[in-house]
Amino acid sequence: MGTINTVEFFSRNIIIPILYVLFSSLALFLIIHINKKSEKAKNVRPVILIRLCGIILFGIIPVSFLWILPGYTISQLGINMDKFAGSLIWIVILGVLLVSMNFFLIRNPKSLRNYPQIQKESWNFNLVLINTLSWAGYLFAYEFMFRGLLLFPLVNHLGVVAAIIINTILYSATHFYKGIQEVIGAIPLGIVLCLLTIEYGNIWIAFFAHLCLALSCEYFALFRQQKTGNLL
Repeated sequence: MGTINTVEFFSRNIIIPILYVLFSSLALFLIIHINKKSEKAKNVRPVILIRLCGIILFGIIPVSFLWILPGYTISQLGINMDKFAGSLIWIVILGVLLVSMNFFLIRNPKSLRNYPQIQKESWNFNLVLINTLSWAGYLFAYEFMFRGLLLFPLVNHLGVVAAIIINTILYSATHFYKGIQEVIGAIPLGIVLCLLTIEYGNIWIAFFAHLCLALSCEYFALFRQQKTGNLL
């Protein structure tokens, strides 16, 4: 009986989060792959739809089945304000580093393949707002799944080292459709975000760092494309 309970406990806290991350990542990849076949794949609606699917898969659905993770609450999975003030210094440091890095990387034509995700000649305030908010919603859900739902149970039941290795492998693998450059880049960033998330017990550093990374890619690429008049 004790063995059964141990196996059940292990599967609920370790196997289920890992399987769900794999399932949801594969589901979104298939949605992106199907969308790419459309001639309008880089228009506003298809891009926003993909991000909304990500919010549902990575955020809303995981929250709805938290009951299967015994002993875990939203707060224990990283959505809390306990050490937010202490997190601010790292949010600023990583934000400045990532934005500065993208300022130079975006000059490489290869970096313009994926950004901006919406290919539109004319951008107004409403489009910038929609693009920014949809990125924020998507990345908040994304970080909740990776640095919340997945990371904290792994740390508690497998230890810090094993948790970071598993988390980083899965996190890096989700970038493969964007090219090897992003897969490799996700490894050191994933390790740093895991360490800071564990240290501060929340996902805010990971979320804001990821948001700075994505938005700086978007808007530096947009500025460069509009300056050169070259839309992909």
